[in-house]
Amino acid sequence: MKFSSWFSIVSLLLITLNGCSDESYIPIVEKYSEDELETKGDGWGLRDGMTYGLQDRNDFEASKVLLEDRGIDLNPDNLEEIMSELGGMTLYQTFYDSFPSEKQADNYIAEHKHQGMMYIYKENLGEEFISTYISGFEEGYIDSFNATEQEAEAYQEMLNDSEQ
Repeated sequence: MKFSSWFSIVSLLLITLNGCSDESYIPIVEKYSEDELETKGDGWGLRDGMTYGLQDRNDFEASKVLLEDRGIDLNPDNLEEIMSELGGMTLYQTFYDSFPSEKQADNYIAEHKHQGMMYIYKENLGEEFISTYISGFEEGYIDSFNATEQEAEAYQEMLNDSEQ
């Protein structure tokens, strides 16, 4: 077998074992226009906010699991703090989901940790996306948390339809 064939096979194997190379990752902020970033941020934020708001209608079911170690008072009078914590957690997950692999996301964070997570988010997701994601998350959470039973069922149906 020629050296070039071996080199190609070894290169392909290394790329496969390590996930996609860092060069193949394109940050969300570079994939979409400013308007598209705002639309996607708002849509994804609304969806995630509705999901957690519906779950928290049942005695803060989601927040108990996700926020138990943070000492947050789980009651309806403390929705701002709850939404802030949940929104930050889901934004973190959205950042991770924007990479082809968790390993690439971990490597990126390790390389840029000194700049802080908000800088990392802005560089990858875009300020427009983050801003509309957070406002969408809050709107979705509040609307679904405070919804009547009929509205909550409609929200759940909408979420189920969006997953298909």
